[in-house]
Amino acid sequence: MKAPLVAALIVFSLLTPMTVFAQEDAFISVTGTTITPESPAVGDLVTVTATIRNSAGSQQAFEVRSIELVARTGNTEYDEVQNVGTISPGESLSVPLTTTFDEAGVKRLELEVRGRSVNGSSDTVRYPVTIDVRSQEAAGTVPRVQILSETLVSNTESVVTVRVSNGGEATLRDLDLSVSGDDITVEDDARVLPRLEPGTLTTFNFTVESQDPGRTAIDARLDYATANNRRSVTTTRDVTIESLNENVVVEASVVTLPETDTTVTPPISVEVLNLGNAAIDSVVVTATVDGVPVARTLISEIDADSTGVARLNLSGVTDPADLVITASYDMGTIEGTSQTSLRYTPRVGVVSLTGINTEFEDGKLHITGSASNIGQGTAESVVVRVVPADGVTPAQPFKEYFVGTVPQSDFVVFDLYAEVNDNATAVPVSVTYRAGGEERTETVQVRIEESQPASAPQDDGGFSLPLIIGGLVVVLLVVGVIGYAWRNSRNGTR
Repeated sequence: MKAPLVAALIVFSLLTPMTVFAQEDAFISVTGTTITPESPAVGDLVTVTATIRNSAGSQQAFEVRSIELVARTGNTEYDEVQNVGTISPGESLSVPLTTTFDEAGVKRLELEVRGRSVNGSSDTVRYPVTIDVRSQEAAGTVPRVQILSETLVSNTESVVTVRVSNGGEATLRDLDLSVSGDDITVEDDARVLPRLEPGTLTTFNFTVESQDPGRTAIDARLDYATANNRRSVTTTRDVTIESLNENVVVEASVVTLPETDTTVTPPISVEVLNLGNAAIDSVVVTATVDGVPVARTLISEIDADSTGVARLNLSGVTDPADLVITASYDMGTIEGTSQTSLRYTPRVGVVSLTGINTEFEDGKLHITGSASNIGQGTAESVVVRVVPADGVTPAQPFKEYFVGTVPQSDFVVFDLYAEVNDNATAVPVSVTYRAGGEERTETVQVRIEESQPASAPQDDGGFSLPLIIGGLVVVLLVVGVIGYAWRNSRNGTR
């Protein structure tokens, strides 16, 4: 409803009959005014341009000494221009006057043109001017500024997000947004934007730090320019400052590769879960074996309630190992670590000698067992042999045994022979094979003390206790039988 009213007022202004004064030899009038902008808002720079004409019928030129824009009632003066110039008969002169208005509403003004003709006669021309000044909200020139952040975290950096939307019909220019607060420190507290078109919005992020938990107020001030003026708008929001909560969890797993992938050392995937309420940065993920780093990578930053994922290449780990994966990081003023462990087995064959048994055959030690592949790949060119040692000599028919290829989770039995003397307590047995492109050798000591043939009982000329007992029983039986027979014979002779 404002726009039609303004238009009506402007039309009224333009159609208002000219105020004319007659001079004996000059005929001066204000033929019209233009108002820019047509629908000004509070704070806009308003230009009222008056067109003054000296009629062609005038006999004299007219010197315009001053033109003033004033309120029709009261003593308010908005602008004045002096020594405007002289208007010859039949010519016109346009004079701009500028002003601003602090309040919305219909402004009833008046132009006062003062001057004199060449012959010295002076007079004044008045011309009504009406301007409808709208509020900035009604004019749609006030952008909306919203602080989106609700919480901050103490002793660390937090992000305050501010959204600026231009719901008006005019382009905003030279935007300058700043954030401040009593209990916060703002890093780089200002953002600028050349222009913001009507019907669009944008967001700005500010990094702030706060020390103590509690409540505080954040102010966001936007300075901007319209076509006619420079304005500002400020919004405030109360936010909560939470205590710093550190909660970081590390999880790791071996990456599953396709069966066709011949990679023998699959990488591991590490997830760093930031369950705390602040971002962590400078995150370094390290895998160690027995305290020795074997792989390391960097995750620059992980936001709160977010997960960072890293992949570690373990090409240097060719044997089964217990990995310790550690994530070190910075969270505000805290330097923290979190770790997990993982049993890692490369995709290579690993041969272990199992089920070993020994026995003597014809004075030689016969060793049997299995070459078992406990790894995750194939072991090739597997050879088991007796290693010469003090009191141990490999013997025929199997000083060594070619096992061949042992697939994953499979085994092949072997036979070995060795001659050993009384000084030997163990037989070194080695197994050599190729896995993961490398030749590997493992040696085990097969104990032989329980494999010695059982010794024959030693005849020391004595009698064992069972033998003595048995002898006594026999003697007693013999004596008993003899006694019984003697008694019967005596009874018979009587």
